[in-house]
Amino acid sequence: MLNFPNLSKVPPRIQPFSFGEDSSTSVLEQGETASVSCLMLSGDLPISFLWLFNGAPLPAEGGDVSIVQPSKKLSVLSIDALSFEHVGNYSCVANNTAARSVYTAALLVNG
Repeated sequence: MLNFPNLSKVPPRIQPFSFGEDSSTSVLEQGETASVSCLMLSGDLPISFLWLFNGAPLPAEGGDVSIVQPSKKLSVLSIDALSFEHVGNYSCVANNTAARSVYTAALLVNG
């Protein structure tokens, strides 16, 4: 009989985030800066991150939205000056060999 080491794979688990302090729906003011962090609390490496805006992929560079990955388990999305065009749902997608995990937060902007 063959013995294999434990090959179970751990799917990514994302820490919930919001643009405000306590809610998954936040209202910020036009012209303010906004930032959210997508932190993988658990899961096997390597991990890949993708940010979506209303279901469409956001580019990592260009425009007034920037995305950086300062560590293997963290991706940060920042918006320099909020406007009404930024209103919508922002999703962080974390992928590894075990599964895909998604967390979404809504952003609202006051005029």
